[in-house]
Amino acid sequence: MKREKNISLEEHLRSIDSSIQPVTDDFFYTRLKGRMQQKHEFVVPFFTKPAFAISSLLVMLLVNIIVLNKQQSTDTPKNQSQIELFGKEYDLFISTPY
Repeated sequence: MKREKNISLEEHLRSIDSSIQPVTDDFFYTRLKGRMQQKHEFVVPFFTKPAFAISSLLVMLLVNIIVLNKQQSTDTPKNQSQIELFGKEYDLFISTPY
């Protein structure tokens, strides 16, 4: 059994030795390298362009300014009693023993 496997293996090795190398076109590797480079080229997305970045930053700045203006107008109380009620509700007054 072992001898049969050995003979079969030797036949396969001889057939590999007698085979010829495949031949390619002259410019096969040049075309292959060109295709590989095309696949590896990085395409810059549109949101990394300076015009888009600057305009989006300006929009965000404008939104922040609007929100801050709205917040400041609602922060000023109409009367002092609202602040006192808030302080009493959350026990924010400082009590001193004196």
